[in-house]
Amino acid sequence: MMYYGNGYGGHWGWMVVSMIVTTAFLAGLIWIIARLIIDSSKRDNRPTTPRGPDALTILQQRYASGELDDAEYDHRRQVLLGKP
Repeated sequence: MMYYGNGYGGHWGWMVVSMIVTTAFLAGLIWIIARLIIDSSKRDNRPTTPRGPDALTILQQRYASGELDDAEYDHRRQVLLGKP
């Protein structure tokens, strides 16, 4: 019986298949990671709903317009600031 080659004669096909599978796996992994990064950056940059002025600003505006007297303004301001 005659020996031909280095012993890997019929296995080159499996080597090509394994290279294709490995390349596809790595490409898929890179794609998934890229999508996660892109999605997280989109999530962080979403426009927020416009917020109106905070309660303290409204209180100051009402005081400035004369809707509240000094005692009422001081009381509501203390409540908003959390002071007794």
